[in-house]
Amino acid sequence: MNRDGRRPLRPLLAAAMLAAMLAAVSQVIIPIGVVPLTLQIMVVWLSGGLLGWRYGALSVLIWLLLAAAGLPVLAGGQGGLSAVLGPRIGFLLGFPVCAALSGLAGFKAGNFRQLGFMLIGLAVVYVLGTAGLLLYSNVLGGKAMAVTQAIKLAVVPFVALDLVKAVATLMILQKIRRIWPGYGAGR
Repeated sequence: MNRDGRRPLRPLLAAAMLAAMLAAVSQVIIPIGVVPLTLQIMVVWLSGGLLGWRYGALSVLIWLLLAAAGLPVLAGGQGGLSAVLGPRIGFLLGFPVCAALSGLAGFKAGNFRQLGFMLIGLAVVYVLGTAGLLLYSNVLGGKAMAVTQAIKLAVVPFVALDLVKAVATLMILQKIRRIWPGYGAGR
């Protein structure tokens, strides 16, 4: 907050812009099963890495609220409560946590520290995504699913490419931080 008690406008606008970017990349999917392949995690990491934990998580929460309100901002143009509360609920709930963890590394974090926080966030997304898929299948979907089967569907197909995306996102963060060295200070 500023001295007069008002929130600064710049990080709120940046959070809204990254929410819009997340909505845009969500439209490009490669359907490989229950959980499609997208570039969403990269924007989630960028949100935290650029805006800090608070505004990074806020940008992802804005995107989730727009989805819950019915706007087609989720993967493949889905939206509405049924899409948010579907089999991908754990992944969706893990994204704001992942953005916050990415932001906890700090704007001036070294590459190893930033990558570590990003991968911890990814692990949270995997755990919540697997738990959400199990909950949906076993309780709401009426189909019994074992933990190993959920991991095979929700984690295994994504690990290698997500590691590549993490390194690519780190390179993008480095470039942005070189071009825009003052942004993010004081978050």
